[in-house]
Amino acid sequence: MFPARVARRQPIEYFMLLEPRADGPVLGIYAGRPIPAGVIDADGRHYRYVGAAPRLRSGAYDLAALGVDEWLVEPGLVYRGDREPSGWLSRLHWRRS
Repeated sequence: MFPARVARRQPIEYFMLLEPRADGPVLGIYAGRPIPAGVIDADGRHYRYVGAAPRLRSGAYDLAALGVDEWLVEPGLVYRGDREPSGWLSRLHWRRS
């Protein structure tokens, strides 16, 4: 987690996943939209659903409540990055001669 004063100064876009696409089964419906068990971002990194985003009394997302490697996906879902590497970077193998 990070201090609330830092989170409030950052634009909400800094906490949103870029171009998420569904990955895995649908767990349910939230705000009229499906909740995928996972998503993949524009860089091919995988994330797993961890819950609905907490909100402040004003209705804004409570960014200070997000944990390490937790990101927002509209309409207010929170996804956490998988610990396993994925995407093209994980397929690189560095070998010493």
